[in-house]
Amino acid sequence: ERRGALSKKTGPSLKFTLNAFESSVEEALDSVISEEFFRKLIAKDAGLWKAGLGDKKQIKGSLGWTILPYLMEEHIDEINDFAAEVKSAGFRHAVLLGMGGSSLAPLVFATTFGRAPGCPELIVLDSTDPEALKSVTARIDIEKTLFIVSSKSGSTIEPLSLFEYFHASLEKIKGAESGRNFIAITDPDTPLEGFARKYRFRKVFANPKDIGGRFSALSYFGLLPAAITGIDIKRLLEHSSRVDSVLQPCATSIANPVMMLGAALGSLGLHGRDKLTFFLPKEIESFGMWIEQLVAESTGKEGKGLVPVVGEPVGSPESYGRDRVFISVTLGDELSAHASTLAALGGAGHPVIEMRLADIYALGGEFLRWEAATAIAGQILGINPFDQPDVELAKKLAISRLNQAGEEGKAAPPGVELKGDGFRLHIGKAAFEKAGYKGEDAIDALKGFLKLIGKDDYIGLLAYYDPFDARIAESFAQTRKALNGAAGVATQFGYGPRYLHSTGQLHKGRPNCGVFIIFCHEALEDFKVPGSSFSFSGLELSQAFGDMEALDSKGSRVALVVMDGPSIEALRKFSELLKAAAL
Repeated sequence: ERRGALSKKTGPSLKFTLNAFESSVEEALDSVISEEFFRKLIAKDAGLWKAGLGDKKQIKGSLGWTILPYLMEEHIDEINDFAAEVKSAGFRHAVLLGMGGSSLAPLVFATTFGRAPGCPELIVLDSTDPEALKSVTARIDIEKTLFIVSSKSGSTIEPLSLFEYFHASLEKIKGAESGRNFIAITDPDTPLEGFARKYRFRKVFANPKDIGGRFSALSYFGLLPAAITGIDIKRLLEHSSRVDSVLQPCATSIANPVMMLGAALGSLGLHGRDKLTFFLPKEIESFGMWIEQLVAESTGKEGKGLVPVVGEPVGSPESYGRDRVFISVTLGDELSAHASTLAALGGAGHPVIEMRLADIYALGGEFLRWEAATAIAGQILGINPFDQPDVELAKKLAISRLNQAGEEGKAAPPGVELKGDGFRLHIGKAAFEKAGYKGEDAIDALKGFLKLIGKDDYIGLLAYYDPFDARIAESFAQTRKALNGAAGVATQFGYGPRYLHSTGQLHKGRPNCGVFIIFCHEALEDFKVPGSSFSFSGLELSQAFGDMEALDSKGSRVALVVMDGPSIEALRKFSELLKAAAL
């Protein structure tokens, strides 16, 4: 009865312009229906995706997200009561220390909803860059800040290093009472639970363990930070329940908004339309980063994958290749800012998907809709959407580099090194051999590297810089625009180490169709990680170097740029060199 009532309420509207792909998508839809996908999904039937015993066990233990709209409804009072405690305690800020699935949904809530009067402002710190650490420290009164240490595994190096830093600072002020400024969100029985007991955290929230990080937006990982800032989580869950009402065995209609989206994404991907290009309104533009992680990490493996393209400058229809799908999201009754562009793209033969949300609270339903649609797309692509087999490679190489660091606490970068004015350019061995470059001029080498870009490739700009500095974001946006115009291929941008827990799996798991430029810098001012032998700059550089090594080992075309310092002027200067080299 409840599902029937929910299904009658107005949900998000969808419009599909599939052009030459209608029959292919219809076949995929028929296959999903005949497979009884939703019945098996609710029953946690891992055979939808894989037949091996190991895969099936892993998948079955990753499907807890399907019941979150109802499971978390039972915890609304608990979450809201704790949010009220935080408010009455006088905390002015809540700083979330997390990565990937633990941080991106809270980032959506922080940037989309803001905070209610009297509630703390939520800041998401998912960077090991010393400049980012300085940015956050300058914004907060540490004694009146609640730190949310968020990690599914409870052993993720970035949030634990950040915890050690802030705890050491608070301990100097509050002594044994410093733990009252911390809470933890983690799976049961993790190392983070042990930290919480040792340091006497204010509270620990144990999340259901059968939920992968990127599918955890509607669990404690997303809802608790949302409630602390005053967001109405009951309203969010009501929207997710409306979507859940169509994830039922009887929901087999071609008009089903979840099934149709998943079938379209999977089928179009199989036919080479694998670059999902999003047009999002400014109010919810951070939602694109959450979708980016979900789609990239879920589908980018086994030599397959859908490439989410978020925040790319809008071009003319003729500037796009035949590998694109365009997805537009609008809010309320507003006309899309890209309405004429979308019409022209559809008229030019590109597939276009348009969706309209009633208001920002409809994101509660969009989390679940995109999770289910991605699971359907994964089934069509023939992959396991719930593992991340290549993520660990970069982590292991980063840790190895930390352990091998020299007297300065920094490991040497990999690849072939060429020195420029204010920077060092390192080109991966695989790319260097393909380019056949024999000289020592960094600019000529950069030109040779960029010539390796093919028409069906995509470019990944990966930046280990301060994500809170708007000037840096604008500089990379201009670089991205120039490379997109010069090469005529899709572009991605991601801050490190955030992207390692997001698009990093896609970069290594897909066929060799990505060309990557990693940017990092020497520290102007560095900070030691308490209790460790390394600093935050050492950790950051080890992560950048480790990811380059991981990409190179996969045969990817990758270059690493190490700037002498973090200054925006130096970065802009190099960006101009890069633009010139691309022309």
